[in-house]
Amino acid sequence: MPALLLISIIGVAEGLLLGLTILAVAAASRGKSNAERRRRRARFYLGAFLVAVAVSIAANFNDLLPSERWPQLAARVTPVALLAFGPLFRSYVQVIIGHPTDGRGWQLLHSLPFGAVLVAVLVAKPAEAVGSALTVARILHVIVYFVLILLLRRRHVRQIEAELSYRSKVDLLWVQYVIGWVLGVFAFLAVVGTLVLVGVNSGVVQWSNEITAGAVAVFVFSVAVWGWLQPQLVRPASPRVTAGGSANVADLERGRRAIEAAMQADQLYRNSKLTVADLAIHIGMPVDAVSQAINRLIGVSFFELINRYRVGEVQAAMEDEERLRVETILGVAFDAGFSSKTAFNEAFRRHSGMTPSQYLKGARA
Repeated sequence: MPALLLISIIGVAEGLLLGLTILAVAAASRGKSNAERRRRRARFYLGAFLVAVAVSIAANFNDLLPSERWPQLAARVTPVALLAFGPLFRSYVQVIIGHPTDGRGWQLLHSLPFGAVLVAVLVAKPAEAVGSALTVARILHVIVYFVLILLLRRRHVRQIEAELSYRSKVDLLWVQYVIGWVLGVFAFLAVVGTLVLVGVNSGVVQWSNEITAGAVAVFVFSVAVWGWLQPQLVRPASPRVTAGGSANVADLERGRRAIEAAMQADQLYRNSKLTVADLAIHIGMPVDAVSQAINRLIGVSFFELINRYRVGEVQAAMEDEERLRVETILGVAFDAGFSSKTAFNEAFRRHSGMTPSQYLKGARA
């Protein structure tokens, strides 16, 4: 059995198995709360996305299996599936982060490319449907939906940085990795295509197809695992008083001083799960007023403010030889409120411009 066929079968099998399993779990779910309904919808979109990817991988079978064993239906179905998984993955991201989903008008707009290709493959010959027009549609599909998903994630990250002091497991970084992985595959294929055009041995196409099929199989498995394990993102529901508009400058200044006292005297930043709502309750101010004081007078996001204090405590500890005799730097970082080594290293580099080890060398010099 050719290696490409074997790898493609593995990709299709895992996509169908994982996708259909997730769809079955979603269908069996009977929860009636808003959170349970959101989780069910997210699983539906994730499962449908994996099935669509698996069907699109099956296009490899057209050239690998004898025609009598693979009907022409495959040539009609795979282009349709390819244009379906962009909207499906975007819808999954929308639901999992709690972003308002599109209205019927926007849903119809997102389905237009899918519907146009569906009509084309039903009324045209497969060879015509997979021609240059479909190639252009595929490229546009990838560009448009990658941009939409990345913009959606960026908006989400900004929102959580305004409300949370941590990003681990809630910033959907894996979505960015997934998109980067696919872009890397496309870049690889572009290089291979260029080599073929300039006359390099055509045998390069065979092994490049095998590498691509393997990369897609890894992609399917990674999306299934990350998507399934991704916790549903629910914003903290703490008591709040709405400010009823922009607070005046005097109120914001009082808020700034209260925030600084909460950080410096009470060391509230040491709470690894601190939210802006928690801070507002602690200082007795409306959440809106606290957010305005941070953004307008301090000039940073809530996330950056809290991590600035956390990094400051670690830097002070690095200059305290007595403390470092009984504690490790990572232990100090955890005491300061960081929840992981990765989060600590990223915040330290961002606020100090150097790694913790570089800073420590400078402190001891």
